[in-house]
Amino acid sequence: DSVRIETQTEGEDVGMSWIRAVGRTRTPRLFRIFEFEEEPEEFVALFAEWNEWSEGYDPQSPSRPLKELIAERTQTFDVGALRSRTSLPEGIDTKNLLQYLSSEDFKRVFSMNEEEFAKLPAWKQIRLKKEAGLF
Repeated sequence: DSVRIETQTEGEDVGMSWIRAVGRTRTPRLFRIFEFEEEPEEFVALFAEWNEWSEGYDPQSPSRPLKELIAERTQTFDVGALRSRTSLPEGIDTKNLLQYLSSEDFKRVFSMNEEEFAKLPAWKQIRLKKEAGLF
């Protein structure tokens, strides 16, 4: 089962890269990789909503390397592009534009880092996002 081992190794590499990319400082003691459509109920129950098919997902489309998908979803854009929303690639989550700001841009726009922002009440986060043109 060398293909399965190779896939698992790639998944572990990508998982650790994602953990670092999102700013996690602690390495998890344990993480699991699930095959598509073989997610256990305990895993699915962790999400408020679970859809069997991702929006726009075509099961006949060729598979893409996991590293490429993670890189696509963790890329950052300059504030102007996020505000205008015109030059953003397809698939960008326009309801969560803050995730596409670099740490430096985030601090420049909000005068605080992401952790400080997350501690603010929801109403204040919304107000600040509206004022910044990122809502």
